[in-house]
Amino acid sequence: MVIFMLLLGVCCAYAQDTPDTFKEQAKSDFELAKQFSDRGRELLQNPVRDNLIIAIYLYTEAGKLYQASAGRYKFLASKYYITNDYYQAAESAVNGCLDAIRKCQERVRQIDSAKR
Repeated sequence: MVIFMLLLGVCCAYAQDTPDTFKEQAKSDFELAKQFSDRGRELLQNPVRDNLIIAIYLYTEAGKLYQASAGRYKFLASKYYITNDYYQAAESAVNGCLDAIRKCQERVRQIDSAKR
C-alpha cells in the first residue's frame, strides 16, 4: 500500500509539469526578476557605496531568475510551444544584469580608491 501511494505521488508530481505550468513558472521568474532589476535601478539614482552593494545583490538575484526563465523558455521554444522571442528577451535581460553588475562593481572600486 505504501509503495502504491509513493508511485501515485510521483506520477502526480510529473503530471503537473505541463507546458502551461512550465510557461507560468518562467513568467513568474521573469516578473520577479524585473522587480529586482527595477529596485536596483532605483537604488542607483543615489549611487553611494551601500546602495551599489545592494544593487549588485539585486542584479545578481535578478540574473539568476532571468536565467532560470530563459532555460524554461528555451525548452518550450524547442518544442514549439512558444516563439523564441521569450527566450531571447530573458537572455537579453541576463546580459543587462551582468552589465549592471560590472558597472556597479567598477563604481564601488572607484569609491574605495577615493577613500585611500
